[in-house]
Amino acid sequence: MTLLRGFAVTMLIALAVCLAAVQSAVVAAQSAGSTAPVATATPAAAAWETIEDVWYCLELGGERCGYSRVQTEHQRAPASAGGELWRTSNETVMRIGRAAAAIEIRMGWVFLEDAVGNPISCEATQLTGATLLRSEYVWNKSGVTVTSIQGDRRTERQLPAIEGSYLAPHAMDVAGEARRKAGEKSITLRGLDPSNGISPITVTSEWEAREEIDSCNGRVMTDRWRATNDIVAVPTTEWIDGEGHLLRSTTKMPFGSLDMRACPSETALSKTPGGAAPELLLSTLVKPDKPIESPRQTRRIAYRLTSVDGSPIRLASAGSQVVTTAADGALEVVVDVDTPQTASDADRLNAAFSAASPMIDSDDAMVRSLSERALKRAPPDASTRAKAGELRAFINRFIKAKNLGTAFATASETARSASGDCSEHAILLAAVLRSAGIPSRVAAGMVYADAFAGEKGIFGWHMWTQALIDGKWIDLDATLPVDFDAAHILAVTTAQESDALDPALGALVTIVGNIRVEIIDVRR
Repeated sequence: MTLLRGFAVTMLIALAVCLAAVQSAVVAAQSAGSTAPVATATPAAAAWETIEDVWYCLELGGERCGYSRVQTEHQRAPASAGGELWRTSNETVMRIGRAAAAIEIRMGWVFLEDAVGNPISCEATQLTGATLLRSEYVWNKSGVTVTSIQGDRRTERQLPAIEGSYLAPHAMDVAGEARRKAGEKSITLRGLDPSNGISPITVTSEWEAREEIDSCNGRVMTDRWRATNDIVAVPTTEWIDGEGHLLRSTTKMPFGSLDMRACPSETALSKTPGGAAPELLLSTLVKPDKPIESPRQTRRIAYRLTSVDGSPIRLASAGSQVVTTAADGALEVVVDVDTPQTASDADRLNAAFSAASPMIDSDDAMVRSLSERALKRAPPDASTRAKAGELRAFINRFIKAKNLGTAFATASETARSASGDCSEHAILLAAVLRSAGIPSRVAAGMVYADAFAGEKGIFGWHMWTQALIDGKWIDLDATLPVDFDAAHILAVTTAQESDALDPALGALVTIVGNIRVEIIDVRR
């Protein structure tokens, strides 16, 4: 294993933690997450030789939160049987506390490539709701065929060929290891990390020092590297031994350090006493400098935002929110519900906001049925804006079991369970909007609550929906008794084209747990 593979695993953990932090401060915690196993496709084991099988203990803020396993296998087959093959697989399991609830996130993938690194196929699995979602990718002359399977639902779509040069996982490992052994001190490679879909990422690793560290086999001399990438703007420190094995990695996040340590399989799989999980949700709540009275009635709020650690922070200007940067680097944010911004030409032409995806599966029969039921309340001559309001109110009523026990369910799953927190409300609303012919996307940021989890007057990390209506992005929050209010602060938006750990959510990594909020002006 090279330093590049370790960084990809750490990045997956960081995104999963941010996903777990996104919760609804207006939804009460009631139940724990699913523990169903993640299944991965595994051809006949006898035909494969295991080259490497490494286990890691995962820690968040010094507390055990799960494990990760990375395996590399080789098959020497004659040309008549398809030739030499390499198979790389990863499984990551995390358990994180969310106030009175706890969730378990399971992600896995198996990637098949030929002897020279040409991609053949990949199967990625995720369990962030109650039902396993499996995505199968097959490379062909036309691009990549993607088949998504959840329960008895199976959908297929064709993606264009990936632009530019890139490396498959094993080929990326080999290239990075060769350059490391050649003595290079700076290594940049572009390759695939299937946990984030099939959009290539660029990873740069810089050598820092020789350093002796503790390992499961005693004291070991290592090379310390600093790895960065173009998706998550947080560096990871990695310790690699003389054989190219990743022994440890650390990513310092605002909400706590994420650590991976190589360990025996029995240690990785061991349970924490009482099934304890590190608490994440409460540590990410943000208390502003003053309370907001009657937050659900606010129409315009001006904020001033700064980071806790002094680093620059970036937030989206979209929908009801306009962001400018003050002379001292602080962000001046105005959320005006009655003055939504005009969408860009690129947004208006983006087919992803109308298409079904693995998470926003708007073509599901149950999702379409919910959309049709909701619009029966609208008069025949209702405007698109009025229809969107009916859909929002319907989803608010439809999801009866409002709880924090699910990390991130698909729209079709929520359509059947009628349960979940803000992410389930946001995803299902986006799906019924698309089913009704209204382009939509998911928004992630913070919402203000008078009280939540024993705290008063706080902002909690949250998700809602934006609908593209008459050329403008309209904010809609299905968790609330009103369409939307100004007591929201937007961080990022995403069409949610890929699976749960959408790379667009990577921007949250530098913001969650690292923001201060001042209330400048409130209007109702």
